[in-house]
Formats: sequence, structure tokens, C-alpha cells
Amino acid sequence: MFWRTRLSVLSLRHLLVAVFLSVLILSGLLREADAASVSSTIPNRHAIDAYVTAQMQRLHIPGVALGIVHQNQVVYTQGYGVADPAGRSMTAHTPFVLASISKSFTALAIMQLVEQGKITLDAPVQRYIPWFQVATPGASSQITIRNLLTHTSGLSPYLGGIRPASPNESVEQFVRAMRTTR
Repeated sequence: MFWRTRLSVLSLRHLLVAVFLSVLILSGLLREADAASVSSTIPNRHAIDAYVTAQMQRLHIPGVALGIVHQNQVVYTQGYGVADPAGRSMTAHTPFVLASISKSFTALAIMQLVEQGKITLDAPVQRYIPWFQVATPGASSQITIRNLLTHTSGLSPYLGGIRPASPNESVEQFVRAMRTTR
């Protein structure tokens, strides 16, 4: 329980530190490197690693995945620390739970689909996901895309905290398990 609580509190911190580190590294440590040398090797790789490690220790962050992009090209990736309570090593490709931060990305994607005429905000979710089901009789056919985006579906906004997904559970499996949710 402690680790799960710590992870949810640190998820936002992880993302903010990763963004901050990326901006800092790109603006400071890579400023003097010309484009040709950056694309083949990262100058100050040891300085980057030392800085990230020091910040992890200072902020008590168990793990960080770092990716540096320069001129639309990934030039450096590295994982630091641990990814989970079992001590699995963090890699540059370890997935993170973004929690509430993903709401804005989801809303943007939904609105792009609306603008393209591919979905309708006031259509029932079941129009697009026919197997969508909740335990409350009749509710499944009445919950709309807009209801989900605006938290007016009647589903708890804390559903993910009440029934957290397991590490190996797909989004579809999580949604299918909602058939027991009132």
C-alpha cells in the first residue's frame, strides 16, 4: 500500500522532473554541441547521468526514464533506479502511469476525432464500444462520451484508485472489468 501511494504521489513528480530535466539538459548541457555531433554522440553524458542521479536522491524518486530529442531525433535514452517494488530496473522504455495528466491528452484526441466527424460527443459509449457494460441496470446504454470527459457519467472519478489496473492488464481488460462497477 505504501509503495502504491508513493507511486501515485510521485507519478506527477516523475513527469515534471522528466520534463524539467529534458528542458534543462537541452538548453544547457547541449547548447554548445553542434547538430552533427549531437546526432552521433551526447557530450556530457556523464554530467547528465550525474545530474539525474543527484536529483533522484534529493527528491527521493525511485526511478526515472529519460529521453533526449534534438532536431526530431532521439539522441539519448537512459533508465535510472527501480521501476517497481520488486526492484526491477528502470529502463528508457519502462511505461509510466500518467494518472490525471492523461486526461488532457485523452480530451485532445477525442476532440480531434469529433472534428474529423468520427465520433459524436453525445453518442452513447456503446456505439463505439458495444461491449461496454457497468453493473447499474440501464446505465451502460446511457453513458455518453461527453459524460466520460466531464465526469458526469455517475462513475466514480476515483475508479482507477478503487480498482487499480494490474501491471499486465490491458486497457480493454480494465474496461471490461467495469461490468461489476455500479
